[in-house]
Amino acid sequence: MILLYYYISEYQSLTDQELNFHQNHKIHYDKGLKKIEHQINDDFHKTFWGENITSVTGIIGKNGTGKTTMIKSILNTCVLSETPVNILLVFKEQKNSKDISFYHHSNIEISSFPDNFKRVNKIDFLDISLIFHSNHFDPYYNSFDITRNELNGKMKNLSTNYLLLKDKETYTNRDMNSSDFTYAKTLLFHKSMELRRQINFIRKYSNNNEIVFFRIPRYIKLSPVIDEESWFLIDVTSGLTNQCQKISNVFNRYIEIIKNLNDKKEIIYLSFFRSSIFNLINYIKASNNTLSISNEILSSIEEEIGGLLIQNKLRKEHYLEVYIKLTLRYSSFSFLFKNIDSLKELFNIIKDSNISEIDNTIYIDLEKNRITDFNNFFNLYYRSDRITSYINLELSHEKNEQTTPSSGELALLNFYSRFHSIAKKDLKRNLIILLDEVELALHPEWQRIYIDTILEYFELEFGISKSIQLIITSHSPFIISDLPITSLNFIKGNISYEQTFGANIHTLLMDAFFIEGGLIGAFAKKKINRVIKDINEGDVKKIKDIRKIINLIGEPVLKNKITQMFEDKFNMPCNDVDFEINRLEARINYLKEHK
Repeated sequence: MILLYYYISEYQSLTDQELNFHQNHKIHYDKGLKKIEHQINDDFHKTFWGENITSVTGIIGKNGTGKTTMIKSILNTCVLSETPVNILLVFKEQKNSKDISFYHHSNIEISSFPDNFKRVNKIDFLDISLIFHSNHFDPYYNSFDITRNELNGKMKNLSTNYLLLKDKETYTNRDMNSSDFTYAKTLLFHKSMELRRQINFIRKYSNNNEIVFFRIPRYIKLSPVIDEESWFLIDVTSGLTNQCQKISNVFNRYIEIIKNLNDKKEIIYLSFFRSSIFNLINYIKASNNTLSISNEILSSIEEEIGGLLIQNKLRKEHYLEVYIKLTLRYSSFSFLFKNIDSLKELFNIIKDSNISEIDNTIYIDLEKNRITDFNNFFNLYYRSDRITSYINLELSHEKNEQTTPSSGELALLNFYSRFHSIAKKDLKRNLIILLDEVELALHPEWQRIYIDTILEYFELEFGISKSIQLIITSHSPFIISDLPITSLNFIKGNISYEQTFGANIHTLLMDAFFIEGGLIGAFAKKKINRVIKDINEGDVKKIKDIRKIINLIGEPVLKNKITQMFEDKFNMPCNDVDFEINRLEARINYLKEHK
């Protein structure tokens, strides 16, 4: 099944809006004549986009024109309803068939259509899967917004808004609609699941330079959380400050003894054990309203770790003994059992990991096979509903350095890893992938190669067994430069060029569709216009300020023109010798570049 055309008579902010989805077909609904028109465009060979990419369509518009609304309408039509309201949809049921089907709601009158078009009474797309991706995040939840859901088995939702809830549901095996399912409790799980997806992608694609054109992190960085201990030591309102101070003092004595042993790995073991204890205390405090019970358990913790100190038991196996004794004493407290299991796996990881030379951090090398141990730990650690975490987890480019991925690198990692996480067996033969302004976090150079890279990636990830239609919303000239004009749909506006494919980015930017007020910033334009006005008025009191602003102008032709205006008006050189030298050098450089 292939989508060819989509017309909305009315949906939220959209009225009489049409989209063409295939470069070989130009379809138009003439509302006045109540007629469907169809033209064949044979300029594209079938593998123009790639072996398994049927078409790439751009939905282009300025902010607020309704690009995301259009995506929601398409999803609603293809996922939720067999008979959508206010919609005309044209499609091919078989890829190579000459016959074309169309559905239209009764509000849209059609009296004439081409001979090879067949009217159907409902939409029944059994052989398609829709995949939606968006980096946007907002805290407002609307259960009727389809981009916040994943429905009917037809749709895979990879948007940040959806995954924030879904990731927690995945790990806690709890319905995301439960009353205690708040954003505050979901962020940790989302961050951790995102990391898990990233790691799986890195493990498969790190050596593929065509897909991974940016720097890939090599390490997982784990460090103990120290915030919870600090909170309890200063928060007198908790009622646990004195007990926590005693426990903290015992740990400080531990540290002094182990430092003398000159064994950095044992310090690491102790640091994570220490953070896990205060994480346990925080959980106890949050899950028990009775202060006496909390103090009783804290006294037991102090007793057990103090006993190890007296007996000079300062090894990782001794730390686990503390948890074992606590589980025997408080067998009804299930979180203790979960903490001890995860701590065992963590110690197993530390044993073979790179240890930081400057702090209590370990680095797991993603290029080595020990990643299996990390996955075991990961599963145990997040199987419980943690209020907080006793471990910081991050990706890092280098060990012993603060080299976490940039926001652009993370945006690409998230994009690739989310698609990599989809179970391919659950997808239908035909895929419609909808990307909502996914290039926003990227540098212009990365935007320039974005379309080429994701097409390569989708071919590798999904293989030739899938047929893909790609629909992209954007307002980037780099995206437009990669798409022929027949693949573009403009919402509330249009571009003046007959062809966009391979068009110069600078030329596209000069089009009024992108920038109506010229190619300089609005603030600079206002300042320069003010200078021109002051020169024309001949205000001698402002000569000094006028000269300073002229000196800042970076565009050589504009700068020379205003300088000439100044000298003609005030009958004096615009600037001193140094400024004049700079002005002439700028002019010479400009002439060399444009000769």
